[in-house]
Amino acid sequence: PALEGPVRRAATLCKADLVSGMIREFTELQGVMGRYYATMSGEKPEVAAAIEEHYLPRYAGDALPKSKGGALVGIADRMDSIAGCFGVGMIPTGSEDPYALRRAALGLILILEGQGLSISLSALTKQALELLKDRISRPRADALSDIQGFLRVRSEGVMIDRGIPADVTAAVLQAGFDDIPRAFRRAHALAKAKQDPGFASVMVAFKRVANILPPDFAARVEESRLREEAEKSLYRDVKALQEEVARLTESGEYESALKRIATLRPVVDRFFTDVLVMAKDASIRENR
Repeated sequence: PALEGPVRRAATLCKADLVSGMIREFTELQGVMGRYYATMSGEKPEVAAAIEEHYLPRYAGDALPKSKGGALVGIADRMDSIAGCFGVGMIPTGSEDPYALRRAALGLILILEGQGLSISLSALTKQALELLKDRISRPRADALSDIQGFLRVRSEGVMIDRGIPADVTAAVLQAGFDDIPRAFRRAHALAKAKQDPGFASVMVAFKRVANILPPDFAARVEESRLREEAEKSLYRDVKALQEEVARLTESGEYESALKRIATLRPVVDRFFTDVLVMAKDASIRENR
């Protein structure tokens, strides 16, 4: 709430310096002169700072906004540009990106991650499209889907640039990237967990499971159908871990959650060694 007034004021004034003769002559000073003009006009320091910072980052490797106000105005400015262009079909193709939307999306992702701002990307996109509803020419659902795909590709690029393996990046983004800081924390945690032999074996077991399940499989385990001690043991251990893992995940302690999951390795291995999953009895096979 304390930020709302300064942020709204900065958003109102953030492009005002573009009509000045100084910016027409020296375009690289946009935002910089805005801060000077705002300060000389008696605006609050946080408003003046946000006016300059909302342009950051201007290029790869540039600094990010230091203030929350600058970050929020920068996010809104970039999303407005992306939503407006996608809403009328001006989507970057190949090397063509006349409105620098890729740079805008990259800046958006970097600001969210760098400032640790857990802002819903889908909600942000929907709000931007709603504000532009009288000006866009495409169905909003189509524009929303295209923007989400566009932001996913930019997120993928940033993660890989940070040294996160491509398979980990793909897995994390497939599971969701609406909350960018959380997605990046999940990616780092999974990349680290992947190096642990115990967790690696759980991943192998999961692949074995995925390979034998039909795509539309949705059955639930019925404890009364469990026959072998190995399957009963696995079921008990998974049930015991579920609440703890859910709590750790909810609090963002992804590395700890993955470590706890990795403790299932012995019972998972025992299950595949001692239990015939593909039993003749259909109900037992489905349960397993």
